[in-house]
Amino acid sequence: MTLSLVEFASNSVREKVLKSFGDNFEFNSTTIKISRAKTQPQRSRNWAMREAAKLVGAGDDDIDWGKKATDMRSIKKGGSVAFVQTKSDLRGSFQPGFTHLALPA
Repeated sequence: MTLSLVEFASNSVREKVLKSFGDNFEFNSTTIKISRAKTQPQRSRNWAMREAAKLVGAGDDDIDWGKKATDMRSIKKGGSVAFVQTKSDLRGSFQPGFTHLALPA
């Protein structure tokens, strides 16, 4: 398997190119799969959500990852919001009733 990275001049150019190709395309009888890489902030935010879910004891159905990047993300436990994370927040915060918990440093 070969991995290649491509950088575009702008977000709009990137979106235009990726939409034109889709997730897979054929080239010389070879199927090429296109995947988006996550940035370090995206990976950090996702790590914080997964770690908070473990600490709270939440299942997959209790995690609201947000439909769009602008949405607030949250974790519920027993009908209460236990953890929230805004778009600009890399770590998030535990809510009342769960403030005794803390993410690892």
